[in-house]
Amino acid sequence: NQMTTMHGLIMVFGAVMPAFVGLANWMIPMQVGAPDMALPRMNNWSFWILPFAFLILLSSLFMPGGAPNFGWT
Repeated sequence: NQMTTMHGLIMVFGAVMPAFVGLANWMIPMQVGAPDMALPRMNNWSFWILPFAFLILLSSLFMPGGAPNFGWT
């Protein structure tokens, strides 16, 4: 159950959400006609913080209580 839960969390927070955020970061300025993206430093920071957040998520597998084991439903 732990591996199923971690697989679901990794796929949602490590693949799906970053992909949609990147798509919105590219598409919304084009839709509103902006010449450049808003808040470029914050966009850069969100990109570089993702690997550290991913490592924190994976570290729960090695904690004494283990990863969450409630399933992915």
